[in-house]
This record gives sequence, structure tokens and C-alpha cells, in this order.
Amino acid sequence: MELINKIETLLRPWPIVFVRISIGIVFLWFGVLKFFPNTSPAETVAQRTMDKLTLGLISSEMNYLILAIIETVFGLFLIGNFFKKMIVPLTLGHLIMTFSPILLFPSEVFTGILIPTLLGQYIIKNLVLFSALLLINQRFCYSNSDEKICITQPSLD
Repeated sequence: MELINKIETLLRPWPIVFVRISIGIVFLWFGVLKFFPNTSPAETVAQRTMDKLTLGLISSEMNYLILAIIETVFGLFLIGNFFKKMIVPLTLGHLIMTFSPILLFPSEVFTGILIPTLLGQYIIKNLVLFSALLLINQRFCYSNSDEKICITQPSLD
């Protein structure tokens, strides 16, 4: 029984690590795609959204390049667990902005009340990424017999 408890204790932090790395891979993948024209299915809506949010003061190409860099950096930092205290809130802020097409282009996001288009589904799935990011920033505690054990991920910041 003691061996099982030791194994359980060793494995307990890993699901959160896998969630963090998985989100990092998604951001890295989507960010890198944006460096290559016409490879991201979100390219058009991302450019149009950024144009609206920056009031057209920055060119679509520059906005899209900045977005590619930001998402790639977020991905690398999440995978490497670098500067988590800074990168997670920034990534959460970025994800909040990914919902802006719902307000900016509602007819492209929904075909009817609560009936999302493929673009709408693409945006709505960010709720899962947002929730998972909130989760990886938490400290988890549980009781094991008569002791309280808390798990935090190691951080490099």
C-alpha cells in the first residue's frame, strides 16, 4: 500500500504538466502556421479582427505577423514552463480577444440563436483553452491520511 501511495504522489502533478504542454503545442502550431500565408484557416478572420481592434492603424500583414510571433512565443513559453506567472495571464488576455469576432462579425459566427458556424465553433473551443490555463496556474492540495499535501508545478521564473 505504501508503494501505491508513493507512485500516486509521483504521478499527481503530471496531468497539469500535460495540459500546459498541450496548450503550448496548440499555440505553437497555430502561431507557426501564421508565418506562412494561406495556411491558417483563421487567417482572414484574424486579419479582419486585428484591423478592427487596431482601428486600421497597423497594416493587416503587420498585425498578422505580430499575432504569429505572440502565439509562437506563448506556445514555446508554455511548453518550456518559462515565466509562467507572466505568460499565463498574457495568454488569457489573448484568448479573451479571440472572442471579439462574436461581437464584430456575429453573422459569420452564428447562423441563428446559439447555432455556431464552423468559425463560431473554432472560437467557442477557446473556452476550453481558457479554463485549462486557469487550471495550470493553480496550486492543488489534497489530504492523504492525516497530512495535507500541496502540489505546485516547478517554475523557472
